[in-house]
Order: sequence, then structure tokens, then C-alpha cells
Amino acid sequence: MKLVFKKVKEDAKVPTLVKGKAPFFELYAYLDEDKILFPGDIKLIRTGIAFEMKEMEVPDLSALILPSNEMIKDKQIYLANNIGVISGTYKGEIAVALVNGSKVMRTISNGEKIARLAVTRVSIPNMTAGEMKKS
Repeated sequence: MKLVFKKVKEDAKVPTLVKGKAPFFELYAYLDEDKILFPGDIKLIRTGIAFEMKEMEVPDLSALILPSNEMIKDKQIYLANNIGVISGTYKGEIAVALVNGSKVMRTISNGEKIARLAVTRVSIPNMTAGEMKKS
């Protein structure tokens, strides 16, 4: 399987592999100007990046958008949906919904790390209708 990143915006920052042995890519904000998040605000932050998962024999791949440890620790900024799930067939730009969980105004700047991306296989079980055993 290959993961191919494509810049939707010429000056977007391409995701980078997290240092060490963690199987995650850092995602970076693509902004024309800083975004201000007041306490409780939710803002959709663009990355300027799209991606494609190639060589899929069956559609059992998904990408997960995970929180950035630095954003949580340093700014109390979280993913609005806790974990984002992207279908293996999605080819559009990645955007990340962030929420300011702090009690003060926070700023997101262009090129700042905002989340992580992981690719995972998803089991697709055979499904049947039937009765369940009572415990």
C-alpha cells in the first residue's frame, strides 16, 4: 500500500512522519492568516493537502485523524470530533475541526502542527440477521 500526498495549495506543508517509531504523520495548518479560537470555539482548519491510498485490493483501509499531543498539552485545543475517520476512497483535501477547550483565546498559525494521521485496516465482517444468545 502506498500513501500519496498531494498539495492542493502550492505552499502547503507536506505531512511528515512523527519522529521515532510512531506510525503517524504530522498534519499542519494551511492558513492565509492566523485563526483566533475563543474559549469553546470550533473552527475547521485546512491543511492544503489531499491524499490517496493506492494499491487497494479491497476497501478495507481508513485514515484516522488523531489529536496532536502538543496542541492538547500546550494550548488545550482538541479535535472537535475526538477522532476523524476518512474513507480509503476519499481523495479531497484534509481539514481538521479544532475546539478551544481552554478559558483563554488561542491562535492557530500557518504551518503549525494541528493533528496526526494514521492509516489502518478495518475488518469487514460477514453480516447475517439472526437471533442472539441470551446471557
